Amino acid sequence: MQNTYKVISDIHGCREEFEELLRVAKYNPDSERLILLGDYVDRGPDSRGVVERVMELVRNYGVVALGGNHEEVFLEWLDESERSAFYLREFVGGRETIDSYCRPFGVTGYEDAARRLIRERYAEQMDFLQKLPDYHEAEGYIFVHAGIDPAESDWKQTEKSAFRWIRDEFHFTPHQAPGVVVFGHTPTSRLHGDENCGDIWFGEKIIGVDGGCVFGQQLNCLEIGPDGISAYRVSRRSM
Repeated sequence: MQNTYKVISDIHGCREEFEELLRVAKYNPDSERLILLGDYVDRGPDSRGVVERVMELVRNYGVVALGGNHEEVFLEWLDESERSAFYLREFVGGRETIDSYCRPFGVTGYEDAARRLIRERYAEQMDFLQKLPDYHEAEGYIFVHAGIDPAESDWKQTEKSAFRWIRDEFHFTPHQAPGVVVFGHTPTSRLHGDENCGDIWFGEKIIGVDGGCVFGQQLNCLEIGPDGISAYRVSRRSM
């Protein structure tokens, strides 16, 4: 391992916690590579602000930003796809994202007026979200939002939906990829089997980093470097 990588996932609109975690982890863009594993939007209070910050980090420092399933369903709602109604269900948290974009302009509701405003005023952000890649490789590690298909001998043949949505099949079936897979998507409390534990989870050649911040737990940062692996975290400030 020649370089140092810091990895964060599932920010979900929690911009204050994201900024605090970058400080706590002492992220240095001049000497470290920051990798973000997707799910910047939904549920939390400032999805728009998180996307703006991620775009800034990518533009200024070459940060790697991957796409998650929540970016996918947000864009499907924007395109009025068959699954657009799914995005407005309470557990998805899409209404909070739409509000973060529309409330500054006095637009309420979650249909045509909201879509039109977001398309017109935030075209650059939507284009950015549309183009987010599914995975990133570096020095024996594979970074992805949800996981890879363990049945595939060539992990890159994993279907796009699995890169962003897979859960148990990936967590508990050994994969065939040559490296360690670092992923988010599933709160680590579920993987630990302890609803009060949001710490980073280590499995067989897989590492889960989603601390469930938006659910009241913590935002994690995994550091991988020449001296080994370490972790940083910040707790959710308020619900």
